[in-house]
Amino acid sequence: MLIILLAISLLFLLVLGYKLSRDIVSPCMLFIGGFFVSTSYAIFYQHNWGYFGDLKFFFLVFFSNFAFLSGTLVMSILSSKNKQFVKNFTVTSLVFSKEKVICVYGFLFLIIFATYNVVYINTGNVNLFESIGQYYLLKKYDNLIYSPFYIKVSQYLTISIFLISTFSLYSYLFTRNCLKISLCFILLLSALSTLLEGTRNTFLLFIWYSLILFFLFKHKISNWKDQINLKLITLLFLGICFFILLFNISFVITGRLSDEYSISTLLSTYLGAPLKNLELFIQDNFQSANIFAGETLMQSYIKLKEFTGDNSFNVESYYDYRWIGNVPLGNVYTILMPLYSDFGFIGCLFSVFILGAVIEMIYLRVKYCKSYKEYMRWSIIYSYISFPVFMSFFSAKVFEMFFSISFVYVLICFFLLDIWLHKIKFKYFLYK
Repeated sequence: MLIILLAISLLFLLVLGYKLSRDIVSPCMLFIGGFFVSTSYAIFYQHNWGYFGDLKFFFLVFFSNFAFLSGTLVMSILSSKNKQFVKNFTVTSLVFSKEKVICVYGFLFLIIFATYNVVYINTGNVNLFESIGQYYLLKKYDNLIYSPFYIKVSQYLTISIFLISTFSLYSYLFTRNCLKISLCFILLLSALSTLLEGTRNTFLLFIWYSLILFFLFKHKISNWKDQINLKLITLLFLGICFFILLFNISFVITGRLSDEYSISTLLSTYLGAPLKNLELFIQDNFQSANIFAGETLMQSYIKLKEFTGDNSFNVESYYDYRWIGNVPLGNVYTILMPLYSDFGFIGCLFSVFILGAVIEMIYLRVKYCKSYKEYMRWSIIYSYISFPVFMSFFSAKVFEMFFSISFVYVLICFFLLDIWLHKIKFKYFLYK
């Protein structure tokens, strides 16, 4: 009953968020929408886990979503003064020279070959799908025998290539009503290079990023008019079905499809189970990390330890893999667990409020941009961070991908690639 009440409460916040933002890809819609989807799935799967009944869990989830909505609203009010939409916004195609396209092809093929070579050295398995799954497990438990630095650097470059190439593809699509095959091939190679490492996070990021950027293009062209209609709803439904299909395919490609569990059970560990893990964590006795925001900024501390060798950056992880009987819950606890662990109930709400305000500020930079160059950069950044914002119901990815050292690396690679591709001259853009 409690989880049903939570779903109804989140639905109320979701409707309120849409009434205030009038945009399905606004920060509040993404954040609350993710928790609503997770809660709805948990309703139909909770009989496998034991029913939800902790009131502190209910209040933490509900008021955290309310805090995020409040943060976006406050920032929107503070930033709306003297703001107006750019009228007659014209999109023109962003074209890469043939020489640079060939260079990107060469780089991606080189990375694919190098990544496969690293996978083979570590696993010795010639079966591609099996070796990818084995490589993922070795990497997960830090048992790799060969892990060159250039593979890590190439990940950030590959992400940057995908971000800019997708923007270029959409600019071509919206101006000429057709796809540019050379850019599609770049996106395909980028996705393939990420799947070879056995992780699906970057692959799912690419899919989500492409979807959000598509809507941002449509919104900007229409001056952000409310466009909820049957066509859009149908497009969203098909997009979700396509997303689920690719998600299932990624299990096969990365060698992580198990005969022991059904797709429904595997999906439950990504959707409803994080909420159950959060409830169980709240019920457990815990102690805050031995370092400031240790659980929240764990990935950044791990990178600092790797860079400096300083053991003071060691953080005890609370991400235990949980089971209820023979049913796996996984080891993800939503974004709220690390915030609650580090800062307590009130600190968690305040942190989510600040998070909502910061993400809304970036969203408004896209909405009220003054030039096409500005629009390109902010729309790419917002589309990128929209993925961890939506996935907040799953884990604290926003602190792994945005408030982190990794995001600095992505930005550096992005701007260097931007300079190389465009030489800081946006002569292919027209702004009226």
